[in-house]
Amino acid sequence: MKREEMITENLAIGLLETDKKLVYGLLNTANYDVMGYVFVAGDTPECLYEVGCWEEDIEKADMMKVGETMVAEWTADRAIIIVKMKDERFEAK
Repeated sequence: MKREEMITENLAIGLLETDKKLVYGLLNTANYDVMGYVFVAGDTPECLYEVGCWEEDIEKADMMKVGETMVAEWTADRAIIIVKMKDERFEAK
């Protein structure tokens, strides 16, 4: 007997390995044109420019602590959510 109501779709399982100091996760919700996700790594928050974030959002994302989330400015409410995954810019190594 197939129990389709119990089946989930694993879109991505894995670990992010990077030497970059900053990592952000961006989620497009159903309020955006398409649902999806992307991880962006860089040495400065300007790495978010590469995925189309606006300057105001980049400034806010830079101020977040690791694990915090924010809703990016967009024409539809709660369309894009940004998660700060890693920030090692100020850690002594």
